[in-house]
Amino acid sequence: MEEIKEITPAEVKEKLERGEKLNIVDVREDEEVALGMIPGAKHIKMVHHHNMYLTSGGFS
Repeated sequence: MEEIKEITPAEVKEKLERGEKLNIVDVREDEEVALGMIPGAKHIKMVHHHNMYLTSGGFS
């Protein structure tokens, strides 16, 4: 299984400023996401992400 790498907000900012294409999964709660998200990020609550991975073998 491929490891999912976690990076800091500062690292995300640097990568986006360099034009890197990132697959960003936002696992915050709905209330937090309502305050704002990185454009193009996918919002999947951690509970849903974990269940989806276990039941479908992952996501793309």
